[in-house]
Amino acid sequence: MSISGIGGAMGGVNYYNNRVNRNSNQVASSFSTGSCINLKMADEDSGSRALTSVGYPDGSSVSVFKAEGYTDGNPQYMVKCWGKDGEETEYFVNPTQVQPEDASYIDMLAYSTYLDLTGQTKNGFGDFLTASTGVNGDWTYDAESMNTKMDFKSLVKEFMQAQYDAGNLAGYLSFKRFYECME
Repeated sequence: MSISGIGGAMGGVNYYNNRVNRNSNQVASSFSTGSCINLKMADEDSGSRALTSVGYPDGSSVSVFKAEGYTDGNPQYMVKCWGKDGEETEYFVNPTQVQPEDASYIDMLAYSTYLDLTGQTKNGFGDFLTASTGVNGDWTYDAESMNTKMDFKSLVKEFMQAQYDAGNLAGYLSFKRFYECME
């Protein structure tokens, strides 16, 4: 498994299980940094392994799972949120129906996970988490704003341009690939 992004999206920690053999029996249910950031990497109700997870300093976290009945022709993800008080909320998202120019943070977590898992991007999930904070790092999300629709496509384009302007070619190309998938 890979842990990255400390200080990333909303000051949280993210998980993308690109180094765990998805066919193995390796399962961890959670991960904690010791500073109130918890990643929920398995759904205790179903036992399903998270595809991606994000933990925030206030103790809340969000994980993306394949939903029951997932098929390649009808990909459905369950995005499960755990509030800082432990309250759970589930959302179901078909990533092929997400329109990044009018999507919620929840929609985009599922969408960027899908792009990575289908090989369309190599770091779409990480690029989304980074771009979702805005070029100046002034965008944050909480239980209420995670469902607010906004233009994430423009945020990614702006962040892509900032990478280019800073001379970060590798970053620019990664964001460019993610952006092109939104077209």
